[in-house]
Amino acid sequence: MCGIAGKLYADRERSVDPRTVDAMTDAMVHRGPDARGTFVAGAVGLGHRRLSIIDLSPDSNQPMLGPSGAVLTFNGEIYNFATLRAELERDGYRFRTRGDTEVLLALYERRGERCVDALVGMFAFAIWDPARRRLFCARDRLGKKPLYYYAGGGTFAFASEAAALLADAEVPVELDPGAIHHYLTLHYVPSPQTAYAGVHKLPPGHTLTWRQGDGRVSVQRYWNPSFEPKHDRPVDELADELWQLIREATRIRLFSDVPLGAFLSGGTDSSTVVAAMREVLGASGEIETFSIGFRESEFNELDHAAEAARRFGTRHHELLVTPDAATALPELVAHHGEPFSDPSSIPTYYLARMTRQRVTVALSGDGGDEAFGGYARYVWAWIAGLFDEWPREIVGLLARLARFAGGLARAPGPLRVAGQYVTDAVAPDDQRYLSMAGHFPPWERQALYTDDFRAALPDRDDTTAWFHRTLQDSDARQPLDRYIHNDLQGYLSDGIMAKVDIASMTHSLEVRAPLLDHRIVEFGARLPVDLKQRGLKKRVLFKRAVGAHLPPATLNRRKRGFGIPVAAWLRGPLRPMLEDLVLGPRLAARGIFTPQALRALCEQHQSRRANHGHKLWNLMVLELWARRFLDGRVERRRACSPELIAGGLGDPLRVPI
Repeated sequence: MCGIAGKLYADRERSVDPRTVDAMTDAMVHRGPDARGTFVAGAVGLGHRRLSIIDLSPDSNQPMLGPSGAVLTFNGEIYNFATLRAELERDGYRFRTRGDTEVLLALYERRGERCVDALVGMFAFAIWDPARRRLFCARDRLGKKPLYYYAGGGTFAFASEAAALLADAEVPVELDPGAIHHYLTLHYVPSPQTAYAGVHKLPPGHTLTWRQGDGRVSVQRYWNPSFEPKHDRPVDELADELWQLIREATRIRLFSDVPLGAFLSGGTDSSTVVAAMREVLGASGEIETFSIGFRESEFNELDHAAEAARRFGTRHHELLVTPDAATALPELVAHHGEPFSDPSSIPTYYLARMTRQRVTVALSGDGGDEAFGGYARYVWAWIAGLFDEWPREIVGLLARLARFAGGLARAPGPLRVAGQYVTDAVAPDDQRYLSMAGHFPPWERQALYTDDFRAALPDRDDTTAWFHRTLQDSDARQPLDRYIHNDLQGYLSDGIMAKVDIASMTHSLEVRAPLLDHRIVEFGARLPVDLKQRGLKKRVLFKRAVGAHLPPATLNRRKRGFGIPVAAWLRGPLRPMLEDLVLGPRLAARGIFTPQALRALCEQHQSRRANHGHKLWNLMVLELWARRFLDGRVERRRACSPELIAGGLGDPLRVPI
C-alpha cells in the first residue's frame, strides 16, 4: 500500500523538475513512510511512497523498471500474484524479487493494456511505456484505491490524493460549482468529477492512456458487473458456493510479511470476515481484532463486538470515541483534498489509528451491503414502488397529506420520515432512490443558494440527471439491481472506499476487504432479486450462506451502521465549531449560500424542530475544505506539507472546538 504521483509533458523537449515530483510524494508521506523513489527522464517524472507489506527488501522499491524499459509506480495489492508469477515463469520470465510489483510490471510487458483482466486485487497504478511513448493507468474494479489526474496545457499529472496533485503548481485550483452541487446531495463528489475544475478522478473499473506528443487522454471501462443471466440453481448450492467464495477471498488476503488483524464491530459483515479468518487459520491461529464504541448507547456496539471476539477466540482491543474526536476533522479534510462529509470517517480514523499501533494490515467487512442488497433504503424503495400500481389520483392525495403531516414543526420524527417516503413514492424510481440516498433534496439545495451561484450551475450538472445516467449504465432489469449497480459505481467507491482509504492511510494502515473481491460481487449481481431482498428481509442468500458460521444473535441483530451521534454533538460540545464554520462570515462570503438560509438550518436543528445533523456536517466540511484549499491557494506547497497536515489547520485557520 503506497502513494503514487507523476508529471509528464507532451513536448519531449521539456524537462520535468524532480523537485516537483518530490513535493507531490512528500505530501503523501503518511501513505508510504518506508521509502521514497523518484524516476525522471526528460519530459517524464514518476514518484512513489512505499508502505512495505510484501517483500520488505529494497529490491521491491518503486518506481520499478522492467527489462523493456517500462517504468511502474503502483499502489495496492495483487492477491493472485503468486499464480500469475508461476504462469509468467513458465513463459520464461525470471524474477529478482518476491513481491507483486514486479509481477504486475511483467504482466504488462506480456499482455499490454489487457493485463488488468487477470488481476485480483485493489490497485491504482501508472506505467510509462517509452517504446510507445504513452502512460497507461488503471484503477481496480471497485475503486478501493484512488487516482486523481489533471490534463491541460500540454501537461499530465496524477497522484493518489488531490492534495498531492495540487502540490504541482501547474495544476489549477478552481472551484467547480457543479461538483459542489453534487456534493451537497451525495456527501461526496462523484467520479469522474472532483471539486476542482479540470481535475478528475479515474472511475473504478477504468483504464486511462495518455499519449506523449498530442497529449491525448483516452479513458476506457474494462469491467462492469453483469446482472444477467440470473443464477438458476438450488438455494443451498448457491449458499455453499458463496461461503466458499468468501473463504477463498479471505484466505488470499491473509498473505503478508507484516502483522495483520481485523476490524470487528460485532455486525454481520465484520463477523463474517473474522469467521472466515478463523476457519482458514484454524483453532491455533492468532487473530487480533479491533473495535470502536461510543458513550451513546444507540451508537455503541462494543458488547456485540466483544461477544463475537469470544466466539472466534481473538485477542480483542477496544476504544471509546468521544466528541473531542472531531479534532481529527481538519486532518481528514486535508487528506481528502476535496469535500467529503461522511461522519463515520471520524470513528474510522480512530479505529485505524488504534489498529496501526499493533498491526500494519487489517481486514474489514466492507462490501456486504452493496453486493447483496443490505441497505434499508432498498426496502423503502421497494415499498414506495408498490404505489406504482395504485391510481395516480390516490397516490397524489396521499403525497399531499404526507407533505402536510411531515411538514408540521412538532410532528414526531417517524411521521416526518414517513411523509418524505410517501412523497417520494410519486416520483420516478431514479428520483425516488436519489432522495432516499441523499442529504439535501433538490428543492432544499436551491433554497440555500444565492442567485449568482444558482446561475453558475449548468443544466448538465444536475445530480438527478447524473444519477439517472448511472442507473441506466447497466444490464440490470430490476429496480433493486439498478440501485445496487449505482451504489457499486458511486457510493461504494467515492463514499465508503474513499473514507476507508483516507482514514487508514493517514495512519499508514493497509485495509483489505474480502467481501469486495470482484468475483463475490459478480456472484451477488447475478442472484435473483428475491435472494437479495424478499419483502422486508434483506440479504436473504447472504445470511443463509454465513448463518452457520456466526452466533445467531449476530445474524438477527438490527443493523446500526458505523455513524456517530452527530445531531447530539452539534447541539452540545461541537456547537462552537458549527457556529464558526456555518454561521461565521467566511462561508456566507463565498457567494454560494445565503446567510438567512444557513441561519434557518442551524436554528431548526438547535430548537429540535428538525434533525439537520448530517446536512450541517456537510456544510462544516465544505467550509473547512475551502479554508484549506481555496483560501490557501497562494501557498500551495505549504498547504500540502505533511507537517501542516499533521498539526491541524494552523493559524490563522484554526477551528475552535
